[in-house]
Amino acid sequence: MGGRGLRFVIICLVVVCVALLAMRLSRMRGPALQAEIAAQQAVPAEMFYVGSKYGKTYHNPSCSQAVRLSTDELVTFTSARQARRKGYRPCETCRP
Repeated sequence: MGGRGLRFVIICLVVVCVALLAMRLSRMRGPALQAEIAAQQAVPAEMFYVGSKYGKTYHNPSCSQAVRLSTDELVTFTSARQARRKGYRPCETCRP
């Protein structure tokens, strides 16, 4: 691969990275998500758990599974006990 081919590959990688970053930032601009982030920051992490209204697993807010939840399906709990009372079980990834 010559210098031009390598330059082309690097430019393509930069374009893909910028596009992925732009998509991630556009998802974070919703007012509901901003309010949820503010609410999470107001409560200590060990006192805050999230789940989906369509699933039955609760997570730490930083869990890789929790990050995938959309804001319209997000359910919050102030304690693990509250989550268990509502029929949710702990996530096997983050083990809250």
